[in-house]
Amino acid sequence: MVFYAPRRYHGFVPLRALLSREFPPAKRIAGTEYFRSGRVRIVRGGAECVEAIVRGTRAYRVLVTLENGGISFDCTCPNFDEGYNCKHLWAVIEAAEHQGYFTTLPADEE
Repeated sequence: MVFYAPRRYHGFVPLRALLSREFPPAKRIAGTEYFRSGRVRIVRGGAECVEAIVRGTRAYRVLVTLENGGISFDCTCPNFDEGYNCKHLWAVIEAAEHQGYFTTLPADEE
């Protein structure tokens, strides 16, 4: 599980915009292609958590959770196990936003 605490911001910002710097361009491109080609199946989703299966070399389980002012990730692929943000995570972020999940991103209070 990786935990990422985004910079504070005011108002709603898409999760993709917050996290794009955390993913190499090649992973974002591949993840977007996975999303567009229908390889992502969200099995459980809500305002703060999405669990999905992404079909790659095999089926990988991905979990993205908004918690304690940050974002936690988990993926069962070998790339993620080696400590890298993977294309499967990016594909799930794309799919989740497309389907209207992650609606409670933290915002600055004034």
